[in-house]
Amino acid sequence: MSAMFVMFLVLATFGCSNDDGPTAPWETEVTLLRTAMEPIRDFEAAINAGYDIKATEYRTQMGFHYLNAGLLDGLFEVERPEVLIFIEDTSGEMELVAVEYGIPIEDLENPPPPPEGFSGTDDVWKIDTEFSLWTLHAWVVMENPEGIFVPRNPILP
Repeated sequence: MSAMFVMFLVLATFGCSNDDGPTAPWETEVTLLRTAMEPIRDFEAAINAGYDIKATEYRTQMGFHYLNAGLLDGLFEVERPEVLIFIEDTSGEMELVAVEYGIPIEDLENPPPPPEGFSGTDDVWKIDTEFSLWTLHAWVVMENPEGIFVPRNPILP
């Protein structure tokens, strides 16, 4: 048997090793989300795609929230977040930094359980009483040193 054939058999039998260690269960879904956000990273493209409701002014360590009301339907769809979060860059242009999912809560006094979101247990949904929503942030463009699903990003003022 040739050395090349033996190497092929070993790789086919045991697979390639990943020196980076195990990946989080949600990483594949976040890759899909990042790909879906690519065409609307530009502010004007996002507005044209329906993210045309300025839901908030600048929120500390978050940014400006732009809602696509047509997506506020009670469903978690990984590639279709309800809100895009932008900041102004140094030249005054709006820059996408994160997304936010929003699932309506009909009765804040008796909210349903948190939605099933990304795979695994790292995504922690929060109740937003101002908008009566279960919310989940995902920092898919700007890194958040506190974690991808943490609502506030200490890098931002």
